[in-house]
Amino acid sequence: MLRDMEAQGISIVLNDFSAGYTTLSTLTELPVKAIKLAMNITQKAPTSRSDFRLFRHLVGMAHQLHLDLMAEGVENYETHTLMLATGCTHSQGYYYSRAMPFSDFANLLGKEPRWLEYPLGLEYLAQTDLVDFRRDIIKTALIIYTDKDKGVRERALARLPELDSRKSLLGRWYENIEYRNKEKESYRQLGIELEKFHELSNTLLEQVSSGEKWDEIYRTISLFSEASITIMELIQGFEIKELLDYFKI
Repeated sequence: MLRDMEAQGISIVLNDFSAGYTTLSTLTELPVKAIKLAMNITQKAPTSRSDFRLFRHLVGMAHQLHLDLMAEGVENYETHTLMLATGCTHSQGYYYSRAMPFSDFANLLGKEPRWLEYPLGLEYLAQTDLVDFRRDIIKTALIIYTDKDKGVRERALARLPELDSRKSLLGRWYENIEYRNKEKESYRQLGIELEKFHELSNTLLEQVSSGEKWDEIYRTISLFSEASITIMELIQGFEIKELLDYFKI
């Protein structure tokens, strides 16, 4: 029934994730578009290292699965800023407002409230995406190069991240920051480097699949790693520039 609803364009949101009968396998078994994280997880995040890391990794997990995540129970500024620091961009709670009639809600929107700050968490997620992508490509290439078992090779290929630069997690992040960076030379340079990075990943996989000599494969791995370093530096450059702009330094 849920899949029939999805086929008609209805988005399925899983409420109170981490409570009741919800399990991690639910996220891949059901056609879920987004999850709402139970407030007991959100409200514990500021209280300890372990609770914060749990919240942060749940955000990262949703991000990797291309799921939107909403944090329930954001009731103060501290929790709000921690949420942004992880890259979580949707939330609800008394920090923003209590429930209200529609007319009051319309008046609130008319006042154009500002709750957002610069979400540095998105840059941190992009850096993690870069590291994960590089690791997955190289690991898969080595499996294909060394393992002659057809089933093992096919499963390794099935685990690969999206190779299209426009559809990958990095590519989607790049498009999302265009509105505030499109005039910057560093933004255009990042686009060029991302294209090259993804082209090299495809080249590497083609080389190992066709049985290319190791010297050529190693050369491509080296170029792939150099491109990764360049992209990391560019992403961190955006982070520093946005910090300077945010604090008007």
